[in-house]
Order: sequence, then C-alpha cells, then structure tokens
Amino acid sequence: FKKSPKNQSPKSDSQLSSIQSQLMKSRQALEEKDKERALEEEKYAQQLREWQQKVKIEQDEKENAKTASKEMINHLGKELASLRTSKTHSERNALTAIQRLAAQLNESKQ
Repeated sequence: FKKSPKNQSPKSDSQLSSIQSQLMKSRQALEEKDKERALEEEKYAQQLREWQQKVKIEQDEKENAKTASKEMINHLGKELASLRTSKTHSERNALTAIQRLAAQLNESKQ
C-alpha cells in the first residue's frame, strides 16, 4: 500500500513549520547583519565627511596664506620702491647741496 497524503500531512506540516522557522531566523539574522552594515557604512561615511572637511579647511588655510604672502610681497615691494625713490631724492638733494656749497667755496676763494 502507498501511504496516503493525509498520513504524511502532519509530518510535512512539521517539516514545513521547521523550514519556515529556520527561514525566519535566517531572515532576522540577515536583517541584523544589514543593520550592522548600514551602521558601519554610516560610521565610515561620517569619518570621510570629517576628513574631507578637515582637508578643505587645510586647503583654504594654505590658499589664504598664499594670498597673504603675495599681498605682503607686493606691499614690501612697494615700500622698497618708495624707499629707493626717497633715497634717490635725498641723494639728489644732498648732491645739489654739496654742489652749492662747492660753488660758494669757489666764489669765496676768488
């Protein structure tokens, strides 16, 4: 005789129930793993954002320092040019004064 499906039904139901239970446990485990992975990804994404911000700040600071250096170089160049011009004027004035004194000395000798 063949066993009737009704006789196998309780065994099949318990096997099915066991399989469903295992599937639920596996699904829950996968969901937990997904949650952990998502938290880990967010942690690394936050670290990446922090590093990107830090790098941007450092780049901005370097750029500001370059700009400040260029401005200072330009300012010092202008000051130097001004001093040279002033020195030239002073030298001319002194030379003119010396020439006048020399002319006066020559006149007084004559």
